[in-house]
Amino acid sequence: MNRIVALIVALIVLLLVGSSTLFTVDQRKFAVIVSGGQVAQVIDQPGLHVKAPPPFQSVVLLDRRVQTVDNPDGDRFTTADKKTLLADVIVKWRIVEPRLFMTAFGTDLSVGPERIAEKVRAALAAGIGQQPMSGLVDAQRNPTLDNARVSAAAVLAASGVELVDVRFERLDLLAEESDATYHRMETASHQLAQQIRGGGLAAAEQVHADADRQRDNIVSDAFRQAQTLRGEGDAQAASIYAEAYGRDPQFYSFYRSLEAYRASFANPRDVIVVDPSNAFFRFMRDPAGALAAPADAEPRGKQH
Repeated sequence: MNRIVALIVALIVLLLVGSSTLFTVDQRKFAVIVSGGQVAQVIDQPGLHVKAPPPFQSVVLLDRRVQTVDNPDGDRFTTADKKTLLADVIVKWRIVEPRLFMTAFGTDLSVGPERIAEKVRAALAAGIGQQPMSGLVDAQRNPTLDNARVSAAAVLAASGVELVDVRFERLDLLAEESDATYHRMETASHQLAQQIRGGGLAAAEQVHADADRQRDNIVSDAFRQAQTLRGEGDAQAASIYAEAYGRDPQFYSFYRSLEAYRASFANPRDVIVVDPSNAFFRFMRDPAGALAAPADAEPRGKQH
């Protein structure tokens, strides 16, 4: 009876030891056999494998697929012009050298992603710190940030990690800095508008001044021409009068009297008080004016 019990116990122990030495590797995993805190073997082939039982050896399974890490709260970066940016950085990576990965980050699998994200953020912070805010309009195609990605990839490669992609899902100013920036932009726009408006007013005043000066010049020239033409007309009229008087003095006297009548009776409300025998009306009394006084006699008075 005791032999049977001992055999059963021995069989159970053997099964437990045997099960602890066997393990299966999935095709999506790396298996790292650790002995005494050091990497003893890396298995990258799927299937059933054997190791020494604990505590002599243990197995750590590493995911060989592309993994993603991000910070839900966002990361803060400072630009060259001292602006603080809030960014959502998405980091995609995968393990390509399990031995280097385990040496760099240890057996705690939660440490690796955190350390990888820290290294990428440090490289990005260095790149963003070299750029002003205006130079980060397109963070996905910025040469400085491309260099930061290359630098981060080199650092991670030394830890057995391939940096697949680094992407900014959001890159904004902090709320308080956004308000200050918008205020500065509004002030600058207002000042620019004032300058443009001031320049426009100055240009309008200059145009008005030029127009006034041209108008004055035109009016002055027109007045001079009018005076010249008037003088020429008066001289021509005087010449015509003189020529007419020389040809027919009586007709000239008659014509001058008609002009005097026209001027005297221009206003129908005017009343002329004069002696009917006055020489002024000689052509009214006698068309020949033979008995008349001098032709340019004027009436003695006019009442209105």
